[in-house]
Amino acid sequence: MTHLVAHKQKGPEALNFSVAGVPTASCEAQSDLNLVATMKGIWSSFGGPTGFWTGDNVCNSTDYVGVTCDTNDIYPVQIKYTSGGPQSLYLNGTIPAAIGSLTNLTLLALGGNPMTGSIPDSLCNLTQLTYMNLGTMKLTGSIPSCIGNLQQLDTAYLVSGSLLDTNSLSGSIPPSVGNLINLVTFNLRVNQLTGSLPTSLCGMTKLSIFNAQSNALTGNIPSCISNLTSLTQLSLHYNQLNGSIPESLGSLTQLNYLTLQSNQLTGIIPESLYNLTALTFFDLSINPLTGSISPSIGRLTSLVTLGLWQTQLSNAIPSTIGSLKSLALLYLSDNQLSGAIPSSIGSLTSLTYLDCRNNKLNGTIPESLYNLTALKYMYLGGNLLTGSISPSIGGLVNLTWIILENIPITGTIPNSICNLTQLVVLSMSSTQLTGSIPSCIGNLQQLNRLNMDSNQLNGMIPPSIGSLSNLVELYLGSNQLSGSIPASIGGMTSLYTMGLNQNQLTGSIPASIGKLTQLVWFRVDGNQLNGSIPDSFHNLTLLNYINVGYNQLSGPIPDSICGLTKLTYLNGLLNSLTAIPLCIGNAASLTEIWLSYNQLSGVLPPSFGNLTQLNICALQSNLLTGLPDVLYNNTALTWFDVSYNQLSGPIPSSIGRLTAVTRLFLNNNQLEGPIPDSIMNMPNLRNISLNDNHLNGSVPSRSITLSGLTSLFLNGNSFTSVGYINVTDNCDMRGNSFPCLPTIRVSSVCAIDYLPCTNDKSILDALYNNNTVISIQQAENVLGSSLANSGDVIRTISAVTLALSRNATSFEYNSTDVSIKLQSYDTRTNTSQRIETGIVNSIISVAIPVSIINSSQEVSVSLSSISYNPFASTNNQSIYSKVIGVSVYSQGREIEIKGVTDLINITMGIIDDIPVDYYPVCQYWNEPLSLWSRDGIHLIKEGDLTICQTNHLTNFSIGVERIVPPTERAVLDVPKMVNVTMIIIVCSAVGGLILILILSILVYRRRSQSKKDMDSSMIMMGMAEGQSAGKIDWIERVSEKEKTQVWKVTQNETMLAAVKKRDVKDVRDVVQEATRLKAMRHPNVVMFLSQNLSGSLFSYARSHSVSPLFFSIGRDIARGMSYVTEQKIVHTQLHAHHILLQIAEGSVMAKITSFSESVPDRTKYEGKPSDHTAPEVVKNGVQYVQSDVWSFGLILAFIARDGRESSQQRKSAMIIEGGWDASVKGIISDCMEEEMKDRITFTEIAGRMNRGNKGIFEYEETKEVDEEKFDPYGIE
Repeated sequence: MTHLVAHKQKGPEALNFSVAGVPTASCEAQSDLNLVATMKGIWSSFGGPTGFWTGDNVCNSTDYVGVTCDTNDIYPVQIKYTSGGPQSLYLNGTIPAAIGSLTNLTLLALGGNPMTGSIPDSLCNLTQLTYMNLGTMKLTGSIPSCIGNLQQLDTAYLVSGSLLDTNSLSGSIPPSVGNLINLVTFNLRVNQLTGSLPTSLCGMTKLSIFNAQSNALTGNIPSCISNLTSLTQLSLHYNQLNGSIPESLGSLTQLNYLTLQSNQLTGIIPESLYNLTALTFFDLSINPLTGSISPSIGRLTSLVTLGLWQTQLSNAIPSTIGSLKSLALLYLSDNQLSGAIPSSIGSLTSLTYLDCRNNKLNGTIPESLYNLTALKYMYLGGNLLTGSISPSIGGLVNLTWIILENIPITGTIPNSICNLTQLVVLSMSSTQLTGSIPSCIGNLQQLNRLNMDSNQLNGMIPPSIGSLSNLVELYLGSNQLSGSIPASIGGMTSLYTMGLNQNQLTGSIPASIGKLTQLVWFRVDGNQLNGSIPDSFHNLTLLNYINVGYNQLSGPIPDSICGLTKLTYLNGLLNSLTAIPLCIGNAASLTEIWLSYNQLSGVLPPSFGNLTQLNICALQSNLLTGLPDVLYNNTALTWFDVSYNQLSGPIPSSIGRLTAVTRLFLNNNQLEGPIPDSIMNMPNLRNISLNDNHLNGSVPSRSITLSGLTSLFLNGNSFTSVGYINVTDNCDMRGNSFPCLPTIRVSSVCAIDYLPCTNDKSILDALYNNNTVISIQQAENVLGSSLANSGDVIRTISAVTLALSRNATSFEYNSTDVSIKLQSYDTRTNTSQRIETGIVNSIISVAIPVSIINSSQEVSVSLSSISYNPFASTNNQSIYSKVIGVSVYSQGREIEIKGVTDLINITMGIIDDIPVDYYPVCQYWNEPLSLWSRDGIHLIKEGDLTICQTNHLTNFSIGVERIVPPTERAVLDVPKMVNVTMIIIVCSAVGGLILILILSILVYRRRSQSKKDMDSSMIMMGMAEGQSAGKIDWIERVSEKEKTQVWKVTQNETMLAAVKKRDVKDVRDVVQEATRLKAMRHPNVVMFLSQNLSGSLFSYARSHSVSPLFFSIGRDIARGMSYVTEQKIVHTQLHAHHILLQIAEGSVMAKITSFSESVPDRTKYEGKPSDHTAPEVVKNGVQYVQSDVWSFGLILAFIARDGRESSQQRKSAMIIEGGWDASVKGIISDCMEEEMKDRITFTEIAGRMNRGNKGIFEYEETKEVDEEKFDPYGIE
């Protein structure tokens, strides 16, 4: 009978399979069917090869490979299937819970298979197990808490195995492990176990090897570990154990291997550890230990490896260390050890590795050290060693590494060093070595790295250096080497990096450099090399870094550079190079180009656009005249410097495509024109220099959503304004053409100066700008200059105090004729019910109830006194007091106070020069009507003081009223109300103007079922009760639209009238319009319905220039709209078509018409938005009185543009043109603020428009026109 047999190799780890014959009969015994089913299920879960564990006899080892049964072949007692065969035979499944049913198992070895999943708790049922190997797998989860049930685990079967080795087990070590009292080897290394070491471990008294390295264990090492007296190996490195090393550890006298490296252990090394005389391996490195190395270290005479590096041990190395005769590896680096290296170290004749780097060791290198002929590695760098290198070093013929860098040794390099022919690394950088490099250096044929950088070596580079064909790294920089670079250097064909920088080398770069085809890094900067860059560079195809800067190289950069496709860094600073090759774009890996301070000329090659990875381009101080536009496509560029060249023309807007730029230097060129908007909003920009060019215009602001700039240099140009740019460190804007006002808002670090103040009018215009703030000194200068030159004192006071209110809390000014007091108040902290302020050294004062300004928390009150009548040139009515002005400001704007219930008291002083037969009256200057008015104000007396009580604020004075005798008063008091309408009608008829206030005739259709023609039913408005329209004669149709006709008619054959005919379904709107207009009375509002386009501003502008009429038309509209706004009415259709003009004899008057769609303030608006519709109406669907201000801004832009309409009318920045005067731009900008709360009011506009504005546009000053002559419909 032939059968399959499994030949077992020594040990429980491997199986080899072979075929011994072919079966000819099937009389094999069968196992229990339930057991067979269990075993097959387990194999399936194991992910075993399908060709095994298929039969019904589980004890058939040729089928059930790895299975060993009891002596009666009834049940399995061992499963041993570890890695070692082809990968196709590996188990790659999981350990099933069914494994726990095999309770007779004494051995389970699955280690080395890539099985996953967790260890099932059922494994704890295998209480007969004496050997278990689940190491080097991919198990996860925690160690079963019941693992302590496996008390039969015996060390006799753990010699070749390891428990739970190299998995990803997590959780803590279960305390039940303490029950494994027979365990000899416990290996948990390279898992993810956490928590502390359980004290139950101390009960495993037979434990010989415990390895828990490379986990995340925390806590202290339990002191009871001294119970493990059989322990020979303890490996706890690469954890997070803390606390001190227990003294009790010194009781484990059987220990020969102890490593606690890379934990967080503190304190000193317990003296008891030096009792562990069996130790061969002792490592406490990378722990924050303190104290020193005890002299007792000399008792550990069996040590082969001693690791105490990167702790915080200090003091001297004890001389007893010389007793460790077996020591081969000594690691003492990165501590704070001091004192001299003990001469006893020369007794360590077995030492092959000596590392004392980075301590504070001093003194000289002991001569005895040169006795260590077995030494292969010598690391003494980073100490305070002095003296020189002994020629005896030549006796250490086995040395392969010498590291003596960063120590202050002196003297020369002994020639005997050339005897060390096994040297692979020789590093003596950053010392104080002098003399020359030994000429025999070429003997070191095995040398891979030679580093003598940063010394004081002199002489020439020995030609023999070319014999170092295995040399990969050569660093000879920062010395005093002279002479030329030897041509033999081409023999170092393995060279990867070459550093010859910062020497005194002369001559040219040898062409033999082209033989170094492995070269990646090349530095010769900071020498005195001349000639050109050799063409042989084209052979260096691996070159990544070239630095030839700070030499005397000349000529063009050779085309051979273009073939270096791996080149990322090119530095040729401070040479005399003349040209960049046209093919530079082929070196497409370039990330940094440093070619400043050369003689490069002309335009940069267009192929620069191919350098898409370039992030630094430094071309400062050359002779460049132009840059290719393709350069600006580079989205990687972060540093761009072309300063101090000969660039001219405007800065292209395409520069904004450099979105990654953080540093941009274009200074000291001949650039001209404005700065493109794109340049200041480069998202990553931090430093920009545009100084010393010929740039002009306005510097655009930087978006507040972007990070601020670190530095900004704009000095030495001709800029006239600058938007706000946040700068944190350095900023210079001096030497430009900034007008004296408005003061430009700049960052506090910015140095800025202004042109002298020479034009009073331009100054005042600037002060009205919402962004203008001035100092107290500037305010005094402006007031003094304006008043001395007979300026507009009212406008000057208003402008100055408004600007001051934005940043000053108080201000006083006194001159011969003018006194001003400005004071700020916080209504939140003001306990009084009134705000009171007065002119210093005067009895003039004002008391304002807090209730009328409670919407503003912080306000400034301005009180002014003028000794003469500043309005005399406009209205020569006599006044009998000083003119007292009162204004209230908040958030940089004037608060419009009018119609208040709680009256304001203005103390006018003592008035004692009233003419006989007259009595004093309070009056205010009515700006829109240019006269003194008295409504809303009355006079009271308090002793000798005269007080004006008013419900609004402006400029006030005392006028007089004649005292009327009683006989005259009786005549004057006859009521006129009955005839007032007819009187006005007669006056109007004489002039030919029909006022809809007085007579509005609405004609609407009434449809009947019997006829289609138009009947006329008339609604008379403004007529006295009982009056009728009388006879209406239809003379001429003047205007016609889709649903509206305007007719010229006569009423009762005497009165001319304009009559609107509307469809009957629109009569409600017409009645609403007429009712609203009935209440209006203002000379700049047309009191009739509809319009005639032939008389409109829009029509007039088609054939005439209207820009010279900017202020006269704007003033009339603002006056009219100020009146409309007071009625809380929103026009909604304010545009150039609805402004009617009368032009006669060189004068102009503008009037507002078409109130058919006007609505009360804050009315829901459902109409379709037009170009003139304010943004808040579009957004919220609600009309506000301030919405008309936006529309008015568009009318002003239409006039300023001389009748040209703009297709981009949603943002003021798109509408305002750069060539307009600052006052024109300022008014339009203030009208079109995006937030309506920031817009100025029509009253403020009227005030600004009414001042002298000659010089803004050249025009003949317009004359006022009597309303009676205005005939927009031509119906006279």
